[in-house]
Amino acid sequence: MSKTSKKILIISLLSFVAFFVYGCANTQNKGNKSYTPYAEYISNNNLKSVNSINTFKFMGWAELDNKHLIVDSNHKKSYLLKLSSYCNDLDITHNIALNQSFSTKLNSKFDSIIVPKNPNFKCAIDEIYPITKEQKQEILDLGKVMKHTEEK
Repeated sequence: MSKTSKKILIISLLSFVAFFVYGCANTQNKGNKSYTPYAEYISNNNLKSVNSINTFKFMGWAELDNKHLIVDSNHKKSYLLKLSSYCNDLDITHNIALNQSFSTKLNSKFDSIIVPKNPNFKCAIDEIYPITKEQKQEILDLGKVMKHTEEK
């Protein structure tokens, strides 16, 4: 192998390694669609999770990403839900169903979200965070900023 061929091979390998490292690093930031600011919001605002909501009547919901959503209940109460894993098509569906252990109660670890397009796949609720009206708006605004940033 000539010196020129070796240099080209080394440069190619270094380029590959650089792009690989960049790609891996990029999965940890906003450039990756799996990145969400919601875990950071939960931490920064010291949101406390609850195991269950005892008087829960599903009134509506707002999509955040494939792992987080806000559900609205009776008495104008809202809750940020963190799912235990990625929930396929949650970010593009218009409807969801709740699979509840009890009709008037919502439990973390036991209850789940169902996207009608994938009715056999249940997205388990990992954490439930009661949020105020102001926090709900802040969280919704985080999603708007993130989507606007991705479009650029």
